[in-house]
Amino acid sequence: MRFLTAFGQAVRLARMHSAIGSLRHDSPDEKSGTRFVITDGFPYLLFYKDEGKRIVLLRLLHMSRNIAAAFHRR
Repeated sequence: MRFLTAFGQAVRLARMHSAIGSLRHDSPDEKSGTRFVITDGFPYLLFYKDEGKRIVLLRLLHMSRNIAAAFHRR
């Protein structure tokens, strides 16, 4: 339940303040505006894109993963 709460908070943060997330500089999607926020208390990154009136959730990845490789495998 704690993880679901942290995930929900990360989604709400990204929705309410879409520019708050950091751009991922080692991701193949860097130029597309992919951003991420960290789930509070858990080593997971929530990747999303701001598309104006909505955000699109792309991935939720553990920080130990090879992020660039995970995005490349689309």
